[in-house]
Amino acid sequence: SSVSRPASQRWSQTVPVPPFPLIQTSDPEDIEDVESATLSAGTLVVTVHNGLAVPIGADSGPDQLVLELVDPATDDAFATVVFDVIGPLADASRTADLAGANLPGAASVRLVGGSPGSGGLPVLVDAETSITVRADFQGLEVTQAVAVVPAQSFTSSFSTELPDDYGVLEAVIEGGGTTVSAANEMSIPCQAVITWPDVVDLDDQPLTVTFDLA
Repeated sequence: SSVSRPASQRWSQTVPVPPFPLIQTSDPEDIEDVESATLSAGTLVVTVHNGLAVPIGADSGPDQLVLELVDPATDDAFATVVFDVIGPLADASRTADLAGANLPGAASVRLVGGSPGSGGLPVLVDAETSITVRADFQGLEVTQAVAVVPAQSFTSSFSTELPDDYGVLEAVIEGGGTTVSAANEMSIPCQAVITWPDVVDLDDQPLTVTFDLA
């Protein structure tokens, strides 16, 4: 009933619906595991379903439908999409480029525009109808973020050719050592395991060293 105050008094009646404004802001919804993020790429896909018996929006002017994703902490919009007229019981989708956007830890949907009403024609005013909005993020790439990072693992390998004048095909090492250093430049702890598969001990186990990097 908050969508159209003039029509809300005529639920279940078949009557003309006068023009009315649309000013709606949804409750904030958390963006899972994200506190904040700066995006280098990504797309917002917004689909609006007009469940009303009258069109919403306009091709221009104050009744044109503008949908914003808003940071509820600051009331600032970080993404905006503009729709043309959406007919009764119709869907419309629009996209927005998110490159350079700052993604907050929660978002609200703000919908502003209007409806021309039924143009003097009688329509059934149904209390169960509504305007619904679906927003999807696609292809997000982040330059920096404050977020929950799940446990993960990765493997990398490389080989180094020995000098030609070594001329060694196989050898038993009586003594000696090697120096290995590792640095963690991430803001999360990790464990690094370095293995030399071609260097084995007397039990035929590869030489391995483990680093716990806070």
